[in-house]
Amino acid sequence: MPIPASLQGAARRRLLVVEGQESRREELKRAFHPLQDRVDLVCVSSLMEGMLQVGLFRPHLLVLDGDLSDVNGDDVRQRLAGMPETSEVVVKVTSHQATTDLQKPLQPTELLTLLGMV
Repeated sequence: MPIPASLQGAARRRLLVVEGQESRREELKRAFHPLQDRVDLVCVSSLMEGMLQVGLFRPHLLVLDGDLSDVNGDDVRQRLAGMPETSEVVVKVTSHQATTDLQKPLQPTELLTLLGMV
């Protein structure tokens, strides 16, 4: 039985990653390429680009590079939680430090779990 057009893509998850290092962005793109039918991935290099993409892309999960100087995960969480259209975006901060939500390097299986896909 064919899937109605209105439901196509309903199970797709949207992942937005703000990562300062181009090599890490490319690693993620390669890792998620086999999952392109289930996960839409957008990678950007700055918090400003990321905030613009939140409005356009409407991610389910936003991963912020805590090593960028302008990233404050708590501020971003508060800002997004305060707006009805972004209040359900899950925000995680990644870094090499043990005090962040996720450790670098990012693991695709960990991201899939956060997206509710594993």
